[in-house]
Amino acid sequence: MAIPLMAILLPPMYTHSAYWLWAAGFYLLAKVEEALDKPIYSWTFDIVSGHTLKHLCAAMVPVCLALMLAKRSIEPERQTLLETWKITWRKYKENGHKVEIHTYEYTNVPIEESG
Repeated sequence: MAIPLMAILLPPMYTHSAYWLWAAGFYLLAKVEEALDKPIYSWTFDIVSGHTLKHLCAAMVPVCLALMLAKRSIEPERQTLLETWKITWRKYKENGHKVEIHTYEYTNVPIEESG
C-alpha cells in the first residue's frame, strides 16, 4: 500500500515512476488470483488455475521495474503523479442558463494552441 501511495503523492526524482503503479497492480492481481485459485480453475473448464496465473502476474512485477530502470532519466521538473493526472471541472453560465462544461487538463500531454 505504501509504494503506490508514495508513487502518486511524492514528486519523483526520475521519469517513468508510473511503472511502480503497474508493478503494484500486477502484484495485487497475483494475490487475487491466488485467493481465487479453485474458482478460476473451474471457470476456465480445468485448463488453467489461479495459481498458474498468479505466477505469470508475479513475473510481470520485475519486468515493470526493469523497464522503469531502463527508461528512466533525471526529472528536471518534479511533479507528483496526482498533479500530472489533474482533472478540472468548470461550470459556466451562458445567457442566464446554467451550462456545465467539463475541462480535462493532463499536464503531461503537450497542448498545441492555434494562433
